[in-house]
Amino acid sequence: MPTPIITKTKTQPIENNSYTIHAEDAYFLVLGFEVNKSPLTNPNFEEEMKQNQEEDNKPQQSAYQRISIEDDEGHFETDMPVHQVLSDPGHAFMYLVKNLNATIFLSVGPLANDAERLAEYRKTYQLPDQEQINQMLAPYPAAQVGYGLGQDFNRAYGIATADYRISEKVTLFQLKITEAQYEAIYKNVVRIRNGIEQREQYYNIANNYTCAKVVRDDAIGNILPDLPWGRSAVMTGHIQAINPYAFYDQMQEYEAQNELVGRKVIDKGKENITKRFWDEFITAIRDNEQPYDVFWELEKTR
Repeated sequence: MPTPIITKTKTQPIENNSYTIHAEDAYFLVLGFEVNKSPLTNPNFEEEMKQNQEEDNKPQQSAYQRISIEDDEGHFETDMPVHQVLSDPGHAFMYLVKNLNATIFLSVGPLANDAERLAEYRKTYQLPDQEQINQMLAPYPAAQVGYGLGQDFNRAYGIATADYRISEKVTLFQLKITEAQYEAIYKNVVRIRNGIEQREQYYNIANNYTCAKVVRDDAIGNILPDLPWGRSAVMTGHIQAINPYAFYDQMQEYEAQNELVGRKVIDKGKENITKRFWDEFITAIRDNEQPYDVFWELEKTR
């Protein structure tokens, strides 16, 4: 795993045995993926899926599949990766690191689907909290139904958050980057976060203003030209789109060819523990506390 470079220089005659320690700045991009509804991160997923299907008596499918296709004469055949987004949309996020400290974070998601961020938003704009809303709607069943439908709609198109929750097992890829690349991506993330905070950009499935697309296209773009684009067929509109599953799949290949890429899995088990772990990390970055990178934190606790 890449580490900051430390060198020693003599500052006094050699007989005094005196040194000055110089730590060369090191810069990293960390990409995170929640892609757990497929064999990508769980080799036993197909067996577990069949077992769950038998127990629940409901059809189930992997969220990421390779489908064999051929031409109408049978002369050409290939496997095409497909993201079954209705089975699981997955999630992708990123943060930047200077030396050992995380400096900025980006995890785009629908505000309506993140209770903690939604509560923060309502408090900031002095809006009724969830308990008050429930009390207001209690006498009106039809209004309750309408409110629920509105929340469902806002999960597909609505106000976004740049600090969307992390609640599952995560695989992180750590990439060593240059100072110029770090500064350029940092600038993009600031712009993206400001646009979301000022409600100039809404979470939008229809035009793919979603987690993986914003990270790969809007934040990173051509700053890292050899990084995979994370596109595959997506079975909501039969289109090729950047999505978490394809991005993760291609990152595995990228890692195998690049020695400056490290990988770690963070699995805290229960969802509430996982959410608390990541929320503390996200909040510390947002509050400019520059917490230790999760990679180094794991090394420190071994």
